[in-house]
Amino acid sequence: MINSSEVLAADATRALFKDLRAKYDYVLVDLSPLVPVVDTRATTGFVDSYVFVTEWGRTKVAAVKHSFQDAQNVYQNLLGVVLNKTNLNQLSTYDPVGRNYYRNKYYGQYGLTE
Repeated sequence: MINSSEVLAADATRALFKDLRAKYDYVLVDLSPLVPVVDTRATTGFVDSYVFVTEWGRTKVAAVKHSFQDAQNVYQNLLGVVLNKTNLNQLSTYDPVGRNYYRNKYYGQYGLTE
C-alpha cells in the first residue's frame, strides 16, 4: 500500500503542480496537520508558502514549536499563523487596550455580533 507522503513526493505530483502553476496565479492546498504526519514536509519542493492554522486553547505551544523545529523548510516559507476558534473574551485579557479591536463595525460584517 502506498502512503500519502509517497504520493505527494512522486514525480507525477510535481508535474501536476507544474501544470497548475502555468494555468493559475494561486493554488491553495489543504494539507494534513504538521505535527503527526510527514505529508506537509513532502510538499516543500513544490509549495511556495504555508499558512499555519492552529486551534485556540487546544494546540499546545510546545507542539507548535516542535513542529517548526522538525519542519524547517515549512517554517522558512511560513506566511503567517491563523488562530482558529478564538475565544475573543479570553483574548481580551491578554491585550486589554485592544479588547474591542475585533468588535468594531468593520469586523461585524464578517459575522461577529454581540
